[in-house]
Amino acid sequence: MTKKPKVSVIVPNFNHRKYLGERIDSILSQTYDDYELILLDDCSTDGSQEFLMSYKDNRHVSHIVLNETNTGSPFPQWEKGIRLAQGEYIWIAESDDTASEEFLSMTTAQLDQHPDARLCLTGSHFIDENSNSVDALYKDDFDKWEEDRKGYVFDSFHYLKHKMIKGNSVYNASMVLFRKNGCLEDIPNEFFKMRYCGDWLFWIEQIRKGKVVELHCKLNNFRKHSASTTSKGASNGNAIEEIAKIKRMLYKQFPEAFLMILKDKSDLYYATRHLAGVPDSRKKELLESLDKEYGIRFFHYKTGRIINSISKRRHLIVFAIYLIFISVLCFLKPSSLPHMPSSWMNLPIDKIGHFLMFLPFPVLAIEAWHPEGSTKKRLGILCMIAAAGIVIAYGTELIQNLLGYRSYETADLMADLGGIVAGAIMTAIQILIRKDR
Repeated sequence: MTKKPKVSVIVPNFNHRKYLGERIDSILSQTYDDYELILLDDCSTDGSQEFLMSYKDNRHVSHIVLNETNTGSPFPQWEKGIRLAQGEYIWIAESDDTASEEFLSMTTAQLDQHPDARLCLTGSHFIDENSNSVDALYKDDFDKWEEDRKGYVFDSFHYLKHKMIKGNSVYNASMVLFRKNGCLEDIPNEFFKMRYCGDWLFWIEQIRKGKVVELHCKLNNFRKHSASTTSKGASNGNAIEEIAKIKRMLYKQFPEAFLMILKDKSDLYYATRHLAGVPDSRKKELLESLDKEYGIRFFHYKTGRIINSISKRRHLIVFAIYLIFISVLCFLKPSSLPHMPSSWMNLPIDKIGHFLMFLPFPVLAIEAWHPEGSTKKRLGILCMIAAAGIVIAYGTELIQNLLGYRSYETADLMADLGGIVAGAIMTAIQILIRKDR
């Protein structure tokens, strides 16, 4: 009895004869050897079928299936390959991409190590039609992590909410190894009808079934070229309705994230409204469809833009409120307040105000320098320094009394100096935290 392979590699192809040799070579050169290779063609007209048949005697090739008519969508090919697969894990290796020789060895190790994970995805390098690197064009769009070759596990709920609503974080099928068992269960019929976003819907359903492992290592080579189905759908706007359909499904699952959803609706409306190279009549048609079919309206667009504007300026707004509050403290005497407890009458509120005046400046400076720093760490440091500052303020008052100085101006100066020193200490701590990240 023939032993079943651990991994089934599926190559669905349509008119990618130019890239097939490089694609298949990158599979056959994998350091991991326990796999079968399933080659599929969707009625290509560029000589792809004849080229695929040249691999019929390769020991890894278990099936070569050549369609006589084109299905019009890549996703029925996915289903066909999955049903033919015998392996525990599946890799859908898109016919125009390539991979590092370590792809299978590293991703299978992660799924073996995490049996509750449904899929493992890696990062990608980006290449053009001629296999030249174009990483510089996409460095700010994908894989926003440090490449350390480690696996990070996310639970299903977190990944769907934070990484699949705004867009498809599993942006290329070739970067994923997933479990076959139950992978076609609960897949909506829309999957087989979609031309552009069926992969997004497929990965959502896989993530619903279990955890996700992100392997922070770029083992996939994602080819970006104008002839790809995804590129065409993005440029002509035809993918917009499929995107809206998937987003509506996710919105319903996370109603508590209403603010994030509102901003996301605004972004989609904005993207549709500003599609480059698309006639205004087509844009109007798409916007009307978003309104009537998916509940994404002009109201969401304007409200989201206002929220985004406020969010970008939130530090200045908070800073202004803080300064107003501290300014009041600086000129306040407890005795001037009605109904003030007598025990509070001697509190040096004005001096505390002078001290606190200096605290926001290093925080804002560090925030501008490294905006994605840890908010919890900043707040913790701020609380500690504020507490130290109050001690300094009281200490200066005590020293003034011991030395016989009663001048408010001198005490205010000491409080100011205390604030400056505390701010400097906080800045130094923030810099140390930045270096440790």
